Amino acid sequence: GRSYAIFYIEDYTGTREFRLYGKDHESMIKYIAKDKILLIKCRTQAQFRGKDSPQGDYEIRLKNMMFLGNAKDEFITDFHIGLSIDDMNGELRKELFKKLKHHKGKARLYLDIEFHYEGKREVLNMFSKKVQVDPSVELTDWLRNNGFSYHFDKKIKM
Repeated sequence: GRSYAIFYIEDYTGTREFRLYGKDHESMIKYIAKDKILLIKCRTQAQFRGKDSPQGDYEIRLKNMMFLGNAKDEFITDFHIGLSIDDMNGELRKELFKKLKHHKGKARLYLDIEFHYEGKREVLNMFSKKVQVDPSVELTDWLRNNGFSYHFDKKIKM
């Protein structure tokens, strides 16, 4: 027979039963375990129970799952660090690049360098061909504590 799974997902609003069959079962069964924290993509669709069933009933269908801890690597594609050329000095520059080397990852690194030219604020956006980073909490805390701004570019598809 076909493989299947019946399981429950619990969140702050309650518990819900789900069933997986066939290809959905094959692709998502690795995520079904007690006390795992998941990121789940779902869709709602009209529920079909036969021609005599009432209209307006909907069901939630699972489309994809992943462990929440892996979501950052999956979704963050670019990491921008903003820095002012006026505030940059040799020591801070060395410390920044030491931190970036320590936090190697998959996100492309962009440096958004702010400077003033003819009384106007300008920003030069540069990206690194060699350095990719992991925008971890440790790195973002260090950046914030040292006066750098940062933001992420992300892909939404799951």
